[in-house]
Amino acid sequence: MMATIARAGAIIIAVLGLIDPAVTSDRRSRPDVAIVPTDPAHAALVTRVADALDGSFTVVRGPFTSAAGVVIVGNSVPEPLAGSHMPAVAVVLARTRAITIERVDAPRTASPDARVRIDAIVRATGAAGRNLEVDLRDGSIVLDRAIQAVSGDDARIEIPLSFVPASTGGRILRVDARIEGGDAGVHADLAIDVHEARYNVLFFDHRPSWQSTFVRRAVTGDPRFVVTSRVVTSRGISTDAGRPPAALADAAALASFDAVVIGAPELLDAADIDALDRFMRRRGGSVVLLFDRAASGRWERLAGMDGPNTPRTGRFLVRSVAGSDSLAAGLTVWPARLPPGATPVGLAGDAPVVWQTAAGAGRLIVSGALDAWRYRGNPGFDRFWRGLLADAATAPPAVEVRVPGPLRPGERAEVLVTVRDAATNETSGTRVTTSISALIETMAGRERVSLWPDGPAGRFRGAIRAPREPGVYVLEVEADGARGTAFVPVANDVQRARPDRTRSLAAWVRSRSGRVLTADQLADLPDELARIVEVEARTVTWHPMRGAWWIVPFVLLLGIDWWMFRSNLPRIEDDVYS
Repeated sequence: MMATIARAGAIIIAVLGLIDPAVTSDRRSRPDVAIVPTDPAHAALVTRVADALDGSFTVVRGPFTSAAGVVIVGNSVPEPLAGSHMPAVAVVLARTRAITIERVDAPRTASPDARVRIDAIVRATGAAGRNLEVDLRDGSIVLDRAIQAVSGDDARIEIPLSFVPASTGGRILRVDARIEGGDAGVHADLAIDVHEARYNVLFFDHRPSWQSTFVRRAVTGDPRFVVTSRVVTSRGISTDAGRPPAALADAAALASFDAVVIGAPELLDAADIDALDRFMRRRGGSVVLLFDRAASGRWERLAGMDGPNTPRTGRFLVRSVAGSDSLAAGLTVWPARLPPGATPVGLAGDAPVVWQTAAGAGRLIVSGALDAWRYRGNPGFDRFWRGLLADAATAPPAVEVRVPGPLRPGERAEVLVTVRDAATNETSGTRVTTSISALIETMAGRERVSLWPDGPAGRFRGAIRAPREPGVYVLEVEADGARGTAFVPVANDVQRARPDRTRSLAAWVRSRSGRVLTADQLADLPDELARIVEVEARTVTWHPMRGAWWIVPFVLLLGIDWWMFRSNLPRIEDDVYS
């Protein structure tokens, strides 16, 4: 009986092998999922995410355009995925008690003995009721310190810091932030080029003006300013200091100044207005109109407004928007509505007594503090005007060179160059040709830096690799006979401010049907992906007899049949002796 069963099984297998039957079934494919980190420091978390998905998905590390979905590891949207519309989930590090320096705002350049303001934006999480300590350091020297209470469990705090550089040269500063009494904090590095800045300012009054006179005296005592002036006292007679142009209409003479301050602006004629307009738009300089009475005139065309407003009387304190300086005035005037694009510079309450508006590459500043000169005994008077005119006179240089810094040794960095004359003349309808070259001074000597046009006329882009040795290096660019420089600071252990873009990341992920998970929610990741990723069901045809596996039972059954057959044969000894 056993032999019969074994033989029948072997015959069935042989027949099936000849027939080659096909078996069809519906199967669900394993979707491809890309894991894209935003920071190399997240390598450990990327491995954990891959392990969590390995059982249900085919994991691809890095951007993959054909993936069914993507998992972002980090707190921002990676640039290669910004335009992608595939389903997405984000995994961020769990935040318990932490601080992050999201941004540091600081000027690229500064003057010796001038106060430099630096604003740090710090995010503190899980530290409500504790104090946040922020230091500004130059090496081991603490330049400034601020302590502020944290008001919530997730607070963004703006910390103002300042320092006064005592010498020239490239400075690498560090902002340290920590929770009082907590563990080691975080830091961000910044670079400031400290050099002697001399502002060439022209004061031009078509009649004697007390307002212009005392503002001029306020800045004349500041070594940063080179003051040139002309006051027209009567027809054909003027009082000059330095070598001022005979008339404002001399556009070529105005080009040597960074800012032009106009007293009695209601007396400007059409030629003056045209020259000042070209000075702002083509030279990139600033024009400051100092009124001592409310009067209409051609100046309104520069400001983009119609008619003066009625002066207000009273005691006003005009505070600088950019700082804490203020000046007093008893007679003020300001527009009922600022021209489009205009912004306040000095406020009396909510009133823009001093305001500014852009004009091409330059800007126009209008002061309506008509009798502020009467209150010049207030210490804020000099500081207010010195700060305002120093800011106004920061006109774009003939060749502006920008290099992000500080850099790590060997780090690659982008170089941006703007040639002012070519950039401001691009809309003039004439052909613009620029000759440009760049060199960087290193320990090994001078190395040439390649630059190529980048979009509009006068703008160039290039790249440098930071030298291997820490130090301060100089990049020099020459264009059309003008020169511009930028210092390239190189230091070890450079850390930069890292803005937390978790909120924008969450909005981006939600628009792709997903959500943001923390690192301690990885158990939910496969289900979340399965919810948003489309899994294709496909019909699979299987030919079981085409595999080699059936040979094993076939040989086994034939072996059993043969063994049983041999077992039933009579023995030879029995035949002989029977």
